[in-house]
Amino acid sequence: MTGFSAYDPEAIATLYRAWYEPLWRFAVVLLRSPDLAEEVVQDVFLRLAARADAFDVQTEIRVYLYAAVRNRAHDLLRHQRTVTNVETLVQDDALDAPAIGRAPVPPDVIAEGTEFMEAYRHALSILTGRERQALLLRWEEEMTLAQVSDALGMSIEGARTIIARAQQKIRRALAQYRT
Repeated sequence: MTGFSAYDPEAIATLYRAWYEPLWRFAVVLLRSPDLAEEVVQDVFLRLAARADAFDVQTEIRVYLYAAVRNRAHDLLRHQRTVTNVETLVQDDALDAPAIGRAPVPPDVIAEGTEFMEAYRHALSILTGRERQALLLRWEEEMTLAQVSDALGMSIEGARTIIARAQQKIRRALAQYRT
């Protein structure tokens, strides 16, 4: 199926009915949990509906949906590992003590990190909507250039150019933080 428009709620419902079961089975393989698989597939469709204004998928929807489920499942697994690691540190009272062989992080380093994050947020805010969308798809959703181009309805070269321009803007905005 190509030419799908996320603006059409009936199209999303049709996709959900047609693809829920195979996507759920795929997610179960990745997550080894039917409940988490259900959560991931539902989340993919909710995100698709929520981002209706961001893009019009002009690619094979099957490729897009499987990639989205895979990415979301990997995000969930990473999150679970982080939570488990932090819970272990809390149980071991390791968060209060500095890491073995390391001094505590000095306040000026913490302040510099906060300053950097503010500069990074500002750098993202100066991007155009199209640039932010392209970076989101490329970095957050881990799409290939071909998938980004399909998702944004442009050529691969157009997607490459927009992403390169956006990265250049971010590099310029954050130049003072490079060593």
